[in-house]
Amino acid sequence: MRNTVRKFSTAGALLIAFVSCGTPSGPNAAVTAAAPVIYNLDSSEFFVGTFGPVEAATIDSFAAEHARAGVTDLLINVNAQRVNYNSDVWEPAWSEKNPDAPKVEWITNTGVLHEAGVDYPERMLAQAKQNGMRGWISIRMNDAHLPNEPEHPLHSDFWREHADWHLANTGLDFARPEVRRHYINLIREVTERYDLDGVELDFLRFRYYFREGEEEAGLPLMTALVQTADSLVAVAARRLGHPVDLAVRVPTSPHVSKALGLDVATWVDAGWIDLLVASPFWSSTNTDIRLDEWKELIGGRDIVLAVSSEDGIDSGGVQRRTMTRSEMRGLFAQVVHDGARPYFFNLFTNPWQLWSHADYLGIIEDVADESALYGQERQHAVTIEDPWVEGEPRPRELLPVTGMDHSFRINIGPAPDASRPSFVELVVDGDATVSVNGNAAQDVRSIEPTELIAIGIEETRRPPRRSYAIATDALQDGYNTVRIQSDEPVTVRWVEIRVQ
Repeated sequence: MRNTVRKFSTAGALLIAFVSCGTPSGPNAAVTAAAPVIYNLDSSEFFVGTFGPVEAATIDSFAAEHARAGVTDLLINVNAQRVNYNSDVWEPAWSEKNPDAPKVEWITNTGVLHEAGVDYPERMLAQAKQNGMRGWISIRMNDAHLPNEPEHPLHSDFWREHADWHLANTGLDFARPEVRRHYINLIREVTERYDLDGVELDFLRFRYYFREGEEEAGLPLMTALVQTADSLVAVAARRLGHPVDLAVRVPTSPHVSKALGLDVATWVDAGWIDLLVASPFWSSTNTDIRLDEWKELIGGRDIVLAVSSEDGIDSGGVQRRTMTRSEMRGLFAQVVHDGARPYFFNLFTNPWQLWSHADYLGIIEDVADESALYGQERQHAVTIEDPWVEGEPRPRELLPVTGMDHSFRINIGPAPDASRPSFVELVVDGDATVSVNGNAAQDVRSIEPTELIAIGIEETRRPPRRSYAIATDALQDGYNTVRIQSDEPVTVRWVEIRVQ
């Protein structure tokens, strides 16, 4: 366990966030904090030019703008299979040797910034500090994008030259000591090179580390890797003269994590972890992450628990699409109410996502501002769970479902004031009656999802919904049970509680 004072803690940062209703001073003076906001910046979005020209001045303006929006912790992604700075131990993104490899603008732009004399993570970290944010390096632990395009410049020579180390999904097999050393070398380099406040090991980009059936044997191997990361972070803290924290971004429950080879309970017991981020995979934001299980695992330890979003949402019955601003508010209203920190992942803006830049910043501002988070419209939808493994303590609930009687538990965080209209909204192929916590809801109308139309979601991903008005006193804090009944079998594809 590191002999350092942690920069933030569950008993510190979160308590301050909930009792403080005044406007903070400094760079974040534009918002009233509901909870400290963590933001993970996928570097590809910066290098594609969504925030402006790929130059130092854009880094500076990015940091200032996001601090004003309410970000308190900026996590700077430095790698996929290559890195976005001039590394001594990993291949830089611009170092593709194959003349026939496709030219990809954002990868080329990493070299443009380097040739201009700018070290991307170094500049981002410095600007985070200048704007009152904590600056972290986030390391993707087994990136496996574009598995069917081996000549794509996203792939490293290290990956190409060791096809026998590939897993079925083409990530690398961490049972190989060479693979573990490869990642430890990167962790060592960033902790020795940069002035940072923390290092995150992102185990959700991607989520497989061992061959099927070998995950249990891999548990001590990955635990040894995390222990090494902890020791490297401790050395960095002594070098820098200030705390340097270690974060892990892991699957949605302890059970799923361990089944994939990640023994988070052991890491927590050893005192290596300062920030634990419970996360879905890319498939969908998860609106029902097992916070109770994570809290029990953490116990009274000084570890901050956060919940990660994704940019998309998928009910299982309605295919993945961009989340709306009110759906983001719904997710994080529940998360903050339950005592965890909000964590943005893949929060892309134009041209990679459908949000306007104003709405993109507005999403961050909504979550950082207590009055907006709880006081504006929010949607709480049933979503899929990914990753998933058999043996979860709680049964998996999947849409679509067909039948005559179904119940769903939906966590809404704080119950709204009785003066605020609230509705159950369904995508259902027939007539049904709806109740919430045993109280009948009134079938009011069929509706078009106007917020989806407004951001350009295609018609196949925004089927009409049926809306049912909820009695003003029917909702309660936390979980609410929505029951859907019909005289003959109907298929339900979407279920949500909307608070206006």
